[in-house]
Amino acid sequence: MTAALDAALALVLAVLAYAWLLYPVLVRRAAVGRPAPRGEAPPGPLPRVAVLVSAFNEEQEIGDRIGNLLLQDVPADRLRVLVGMDGCTDGRGTGTDPWTAGRRSASAPGGGCAAR
Repeated sequence: MTAALDAALALVLAVLAYAWLLYPVLVRRAAVGRPAPRGEAPPGPLPRVAVLVSAFNEEQEIGDRIGNLLLQDVPADRLRVLVGMDGCTDGRGTGTDPWTAGRRSASAPGGGCAAR
């Protein structure tokens, strides 16, 4: 029984030594001579980005959230903000009106959560 525990402990220590000591050394050696990755975007058009904002009774906060999304470093022609509202009781959609001009938004007439 003691021999089995000693073998298990040795295996665990060997795995930890590989993960914490040997593997980082191997990765550093493999990276020698390779150029460092650059933070520039690849050539060509940027990918399109779509963000779905799901809102329920968020009239006061939704404008700030959408405004924050529009401040991201994504060209306007590549960013699509979709706002979905379902069953809102706080003046549904009025908080998004200045932000949704020219953008898609959807509103349900009071369906609410399907689990109710």
